[in-house]
Amino acid sequence: MSVSQSTVEKIDRLPFVKSIRTENRPDCTHIVDTGRSTIRLSDEIATLQAHGVTDCAISKWGDYGLRLFVTIE
Repeated sequence: MSVSQSTVEKIDRLPFVKSIRTENRPDCTHIVDTGRSTIRLSDEIATLQAHGVTDCAISKWGDYGLRLFVTIE
């Protein structure tokens, strides 16, 4: 599966995204680390979906921030 680099760059520029990297897990293509301890489905998740994210799982990441396991097509 080939992911457009411009899509990844657009997601990386979102204000709540701290970093994004590829992942070889069977359930996602990328990991997005946020700089926020909370996110809203109606805001941040909807924004990611508008940029091509189709699936999203959320996990606590470090002392501050959430890690999103996403699929980008």
